[in-house]
Amino acid sequence: MTGISACVIVRDEERNLPQWLRCVKGLADEMVVVDTGSKDNTVEIARQGGARVEHFAWCDDFGAAKNYALDCCKGAWVVMLDADEYFPEKDLPKVRGLIEAHGKDPEVLGFLFQRINIDRDNQGAYLDSGPQIRVFRNLPELRYHGRIHENLRYEGQGKGTMAFFPDAVIYHTGYSSSLRREKNLRNLAILEKEEAEGRGEGMEFYLADCHYGLGNYAEAARYAERGIRKGLAVAVGDDCRPYQIWIESLMLTGKSREEILAAVEKAKSVHPESARFDFLAGFDAWERRDYLAAEESFRRGIALVEEQKESNPLAGTGQEKYLADACCKLARMAKWRGKEKMAMDWAYRAIKEERYNPRVLRMFLECMGEQPPADAIAVLNSIYDSKGDAPFLARNLGRVSERQMCLYYRKQARMEPGEAEAYWLAGKSMAAAAFLAEEMDALYRLGIWSAGQSGKLPKEWELLLPENYRKAAEGVAQTPKQANFLRRIKGLEQTIRKVEKNS
Repeated sequence: MTGISACVIVRDEERNLPQWLRCVKGLADEMVVVDTGSKDNTVEIARQGGARVEHFAWCDDFGAAKNYALDCCKGAWVVMLDADEYFPEKDLPKVRGLIEAHGKDPEVLGFLFQRINIDRDNQGAYLDSGPQIRVFRNLPELRYHGRIHENLRYEGQGKGTMAFFPDAVIYHTGYSSSLRREKNLRNLAILEKEEAEGRGEGMEFYLADCHYGLGNYAEAARYAERGIRKGLAVAVGDDCRPYQIWIESLMLTGKSREEILAAVEKAKSVHPESARFDFLAGFDAWERRDYLAAEESFRRGIALVEEQKESNPLAGTGQEKYLADACCKLARMAKWRGKEKMAMDWAYRAIKEERYNPRVLRMFLECMGEQPPADAIAVLNSIYDSKGDAPFLARNLGRVSERQMCLYYRKQARMEPGEAEAYWLAGKSMAAAAFLAEEMDALYRLGIWSAGQSGKLPKEWELLLPENYRKAAEGVAQTPKQANFLRRIKGLEQTIRKVEKNS
């Protein structure tokens, strides 16, 4: 076997597959798309994109489907990105060069890359990250195990390593806001089926992950703790997540400070290289308004991040969000003490870590203080892409002092404001209020007229309508204002009948 095969299992991936095809076309010598029952245009898109399409009867087993895809590959190396994953274009030559450079070293079985989860529904906001194996040798001894959260395992003779390559990243959109709940429900259904059939042993961490994603924090804590107690293994690079879910779930269910700190200490004893547990201890102290303890934990976590940055690239993965949040809270405490420069330094560090988090942007703007709009825009443009990031900035600049900045980014994004919003951005608040009042009046009158056609005002309208409109809807006019509303509703009715007659 020679060359590189790119393969993927899919079902109804017409939205993601074009990106996947563009990515692997610059990387692989063959593209294999294994369809598991698509009802949209996935198969047609795959064929038009130059991929060979194979079919696999879905059986609620991701490992089995991926192993079938591997059996279809002819290359000596495999690139198995999910349909919602891709390497940025600039990294493709690095990945190809990496395979060529290590092709003759039999001990290197594959490579770990940093996978960055981004929210496609929120301007590509950073969610979290962690290392994943996505490029590896096409060997019969390398196969996936597990129906869900499947792991790649080597069961051959001799030594074999998966080398971490920090110079290329993978972007993953599968946990975007609109998809997260549906994906967790799907995964939970498969896992619960496994449990019911007596095959759920060792699935505790995956059950914890699903319950956590669905907001069932008591269940998440229970499964995570059970898995930790059993000493279960997890995927490479995901070692800290079970402890993270356990501690966060304890916090979200209101457990005592003592119980949470005991869990933190246990996590730190197992993973002394990870700063996320110091950050979690800090967040818990913050919520309890123990700000000195919070600051101590945040600074300890940040020091650990700095210490690990060069010595162990894997140690810092997945904690950028914690780091940004901790920096924001340190900025807040610095402001409380009147240390404005220190506050700005912490806020700047936070926004460099996670610029698409609205809370981080808000803290940064607060620390910038009152500045001429042109100066503030210049600062933001040094951090953001003035055009590409303009929609995100326009949506999150809402204070009165930010109106001119908001208008600037709306123009950059070619976003046309509504009439009321245009008045507000221009500083004409009274005109904006008057316009909104007219729109609301028209909506009330139209709703009352529409309800009148059926002869009864819905209960929802009875609750929502102001008293004067409600009286008018009932045909009652006890005051001059109510009589005026009644005349306007009658006028609307006559206008609509004229339009209907002429149409």
